[in-house]
Amino acid sequence: MNKTNSWSTDRWTDVVLLAGSLLIVFLFGLRTISGADLWFHLAAGRQVMTAGPASVDPFSFGLPAETAWRQVTWLYDVLVFQVWRFGGAPLTVLLHVAAVLAGFLAVAPALRRYAGRVHQATALLLCAWVLAPMFSLRPLLFCLAFLGAFLGLLSRERLTWREGAALVVLQALWANMHVSFALGPVLVLLRALEAIRQPPPGALPAEPDQPRAFYGTVMIAVLAVTLMNPFGFGVWREAIRALLHPEGRVMLEWISPFYGDFIPVRLTVFTTTLLALIAAVFIFRRERLPLVFTGAAVISAYALVQSGHYLEVCALLAFPFAAMSLAVVSDLVGRWLPERLDVLVARAGRAALTLALVFSAFWIVTNRYYVHSGSASGFGLRVNTDIYPVAVVQALNGLAAPPERMINLAQDGGYLLWQRPGTRVFTDPRGALYGGLFFNRLSGELTGHVSWRDGETPLIDSDAILLNATWTGARTALLNLLSKPQWSIAYFDGVSVLLLRKTSANAPLLEDAEWSRRGLALIQADYARYQRALTRRGALLPNPARLIGAASMYHVLGRFSESLAILELITRGSPRMVAAWVNRGIAEVETGRIDAAVTTLRHASDLLPNHPLPLLWLSKAYQLAGRESEAAVALQKARDLNKGFAERFEAEQTLLAPSSGFTVPETY
Repeated sequence: MNKTNSWSTDRWTDVVLLAGSLLIVFLFGLRTISGADLWFHLAAGRQVMTAGPASVDPFSFGLPAETAWRQVTWLYDVLVFQVWRFGGAPLTVLLHVAAVLAGFLAVAPALRRYAGRVHQATALLLCAWVLAPMFSLRPLLFCLAFLGAFLGLLSRERLTWREGAALVVLQALWANMHVSFALGPVLVLLRALEAIRQPPPGALPAEPDQPRAFYGTVMIAVLAVTLMNPFGFGVWREAIRALLHPEGRVMLEWISPFYGDFIPVRLTVFTTTLLALIAAVFIFRRERLPLVFTGAAVISAYALVQSGHYLEVCALLAFPFAAMSLAVVSDLVGRWLPERLDVLVARAGRAALTLALVFSAFWIVTNRYYVHSGSASGFGLRVNTDIYPVAVVQALNGLAAPPERMINLAQDGGYLLWQRPGTRVFTDPRGALYGGLFFNRLSGELTGHVSWRDGETPLIDSDAILLNATWTGARTALLNLLSKPQWSIAYFDGVSVLLLRKTSANAPLLEDAEWSRRGLALIQADYARYQRALTRRGALLPNPARLIGAASMYHVLGRFSESLAILELITRGSPRMVAAWVNRGIAEVETGRIDAAVTTLRHASDLLPNHPLPLLWLSKAYQLAGRESEAAVALQKARDLNKGFAERFEAEQTLLAPSSGFTVPETY
């Protein structure tokens, strides 16, 4: 089908368009490293090289001693460790980009029977935007290469013994890299069912040299090699737990630690389009559907509806059905329209795809995508050191007796493990191991929202606490900790806030003025660099993580002049950061710039129409400006949105800006 209308002619322009979509996937992957996962896997890979795959947790003192932990990603950990040793950040980024491209390229040959290249190019561009938020270096992203290979091989008309053997080898590797390996046997089962089901009327029976028992043999072999790992059936227990208990997965970081301070990106535009395309195949395609692609699409649709945890996997699983759907729709359009009009529509569609490709490339390479989405990354192949506790680690490594048990957030745990080998951390990015209750309790104790029961040991029972200032909850945590007389800030550099208990052992660090000056110098240097960048045209500087953290901490400490100077830059360079607009308006009120505060807070309330805080501060600004009637209107609007919040504000005059209202499920 689809070979009679103008959409389905595989002209050289369609080849160029497909190459352009692959280029967009490639460009999305060329981003600076800002996530927490990679550092943990580097440290875990180093651990494997010295002690073998772990079955007991060797990294955390926040968990009970001898906590069981199966290092099911051990082979991936070793791989990225060796690649990092050889080529550092650039080669590690390129390795993951190559894996993603390999996954999509492996599927493309099998799609030729169902969709033209222009349909594949359009579907691939859509899938690239779907997976973009989760293009973070981690095992699941790398394993898209295995998933794509299974989809591509099992969707061929006939499978040879050599290709069956290749599936077995790939499955053995996959089972030692990530629990997503369980998708492999599922896809083989779907192909086996397709081999034994009755052929459609008029079709030829199965070839005699391709017996149906062939797929049963491959199925048994694929299942058998999944046990070729250090943990045997244990990897299946991990995979089944991840499948049956998705609520156990804890997402510690969605796009960036400070994404909640931005206006949410409307990902539903892409995911809803993908779901609609999947449904269109079931509705409009009359021919029998291939079971492998159908099963992949159903899994993708289910995962998309459930959560955004697995966008990268959903994008690859849905890619074949999306291309098939576009082919079906274009075929229907070609039947309804006159030939001349069909040609015009096809040309317009190709022109629109070309513009979308150019727009996508422009947004990526100029950093507009990252600034718009609230990401801490930017276009490039380096590490964004402004999001990690780099300076703190350097200082601690130079101390003769650093704090032994330092409480840290999970976002910093992997980096601390990698940079301080042999030292345990309190927590790290293994959300499934710690569980949501652990992180909720940690967050509650840091922010003062929960307390421990009688006889229960508090989690933050330590002489040192390291906060990542870019984490939205760090604002409340700092206020809570500084309200207790035993804590004091020893170091602050915009990203990291190190609080020490006032003890004789910590006295040298608390009295080290030079250390504090070094942290402030980093903020000043980033301020000057960002200020210069805002005067240039062309590529944007990525969201300034250090300045975001610095402004937030200065604000909660009541140092409004310093926070305002930074917030004015942030709102210029990152205008979708709604928390920066709210805090800027508050700082303008507190520094007596009332007219400016009115303008700022009116804009903030437009950006955040469903939250009362901008309106409450706008009401206060109107009062200070002598505009009583407007103050009353703003106050009433705030009360209509949330009467209880408005009453608490009037009683406490809270200074904290809210997050945008976006809540990541199961995050802390």
